[in-house]
Amino acid sequence: MSAKIDPSLNAALQSGDEEAVQVVVSLKQPAEGVLSSDETRAKVNALLEAVRKETGQRPKRFNVFAYMGSFALEAQPKMVRALLSHEDEIDGAVFNQVKE
Repeated sequence: MSAKIDPSLNAALQSGDEEAVQVVVSLKQPAEGVLSSDETRAKVNALLEAVRKETGQRPKRFNVFAYMGSFALEAQPKMVRALLSHEDEIDGAVFNQVKE
């Protein structure tokens, strides 16, 4: 099953604007139980490293919500699109930015 992506995030990523976006990403959990806080941190770090190798980009900033199995990220759209292509690791993502 593919990751659930917020329609407003999809729109922002498809807009052609290359300004950094802020997203909150939820990781897929194991079939039985949930990821521990250490597993969540390790999974986020491994995922961001894989995307860095794919794109040559690093996030401007990120914060892991270790006990919630998710993380917030600010990065260029290219990096976010690459991150979201890892559907085997990601359960969903929402836009975390309000237009002023």
